[in-house]
Amino acid sequence: MNHNVLFFSIVLISLFIKSCAPAQSLEERLKSSNQQVRCDAFYELFGIVDGSKNFRTEMLYGKTTKQIHELLGEPTSTYILEYEDTKWLSPHYEFELCPTIASNEFKEAFKKGWRFAPSVIFRNGISVPYSVWSKETRVGNYPIAPEHLRFKKGGAFP
Repeated sequence: MNHNVLFFSIVLISLFIKSCAPAQSLEERLKSSNQQVRCDAFYELFGIVDGSKNFRTEMLYGKTTKQIHELLGEPTSTYILEYEDTKWLSPHYEFELCPTIASNEFKEAFKKGWRFAPSVIFRNGISVPYSVWSKETRVGNYPIAPEHLRFKKGGAFP
């Protein structure tokens, strides 16, 4: 058999085997040691930061801090706010990489210093959409959040 044909056959078989290998689940990719894979998985979960296009955030709501910690791992930083009788907690996951499928606008912003840093908000230990925090604190009534409605760095997570 010709060596070129043999080599070509090996390459095709390798590609076929690779394409048939089971893809990693989102949960597995969220914990990947490969930071680009992990960043892309977070982007798939959280979607675009401005909230105009969320991808799979329903996986995040109604969960305890422990469940989210098991899903997402250790955050880069954690913030806390105690307002009235409610304890709000917000772990942030900042990435030094730009998500692969981010828009060109986001990629340009990344070059200028923007970082993909999704976060989760917990109301008394249960994850809720950002809109719940906004509605309950009425933060939208202010052009800039007043001091008493600003998260402070700190807090234990989980």
